[in-house]
Amino acid sequence: MDNIKFETNGWVFFLKPFLTFGQKRQIKKLIADAMKLNAETSEADTSISGSVVFEAQDAVLRMMIVSATKPDGNVLQGFEAYKAVQDFHGEDEKIGAALYDKIDDITGKSYIGDTVEEKKS
Repeated sequence: MDNIKFETNGWVFFLKPFLTFGQKRQIKKLIADAMKLNAETSEADTSISGSVVFEAQDAVLRMMIVSATKPDGNVLQGFEAYKAVQDFHGEDEKIGAALYDKIDDITGKSYIGDTVEEKKS
């Protein structure tokens, strides 16, 4: 499956089209680490702090971003592309928000799975 091209405000991003099973497990472990389990009853408190969701989204971006081409044509690969997104400020923050939305569209937030999403209902 080919990488997904996403363009916004002069930036061009290439994203992996999916997370692997192992990557999804890494994210679920990150989320599960924030939960509490009652050792006596084996019942889990599935409430988590909101910051864990942001940490999970950042981890997913690191796993999925392949490259970012800046409006000036400079190409950033891997972690450098991720760092550029994290360094956006001012009007460019909209680019970062759009990129995170695109990743949520691609994954359907499947990296969260029943750890959080299904527990809400």
